[in-house]
Amino acid sequence: ARCGTVNGPLLIGVNRADARARYQKLSQDHPKRPEPFEGLGYLALYDGDQEQAFPWLAKAVELDTRNAEVYWDFARIARSKASQKTQVIAAIDKLLLLAPAHVDARLMAGDLMLRDQKYQQALAYLVPVKKITPQQAPYLFRALAFASWHVGDQRAAQTAAKRLLEV
Repeated sequence: ARCGTVNGPLLIGVNRADARARYQKLSQDHPKRPEPFEGLGYLALYDGDQEQAFPWLAKAVELDTRNAEVYWDFARIARSKASQKTQVIAAIDKLLLLAPAHVDARLMAGDLMLRDQKYQQALAYLVPVKKITPQQAPYLFRALAFASWHVGDQRAAQTAAKRLLEV
């Protein structure tokens, strides 16, 4: 049996209680498949309940989902939990294997590395970023300048600082 997930737009007009019951049955029938757990997590998110969504998304992550957005949603929720930093980075690393150009994930990981004073690791997440929005640009260039300066790459720090001034 195929166990697909639903996302927000597909939930319009769907009886969520029925969908939840079906996903719970699928999770029991297919406990090694991530999709039913993704579905339960997204149903909870659709209802605005991140606390309820978190364990379902965590289970999908544990089961190595191939859905990059599940890793992103898990990381966003886990980041608010101080004890989950290692899980956030692990989820972002898996997400980036599936979607290497996911800018928000790279920015989040870079920020976490900067906060831990892991400047080289921060650069590993931030340097590959090529396309950014005007809202993302100030943070990216500030973070690149700061991390580059801390690893002793004055030229890269200066370049990033100049780009920051241009935005």
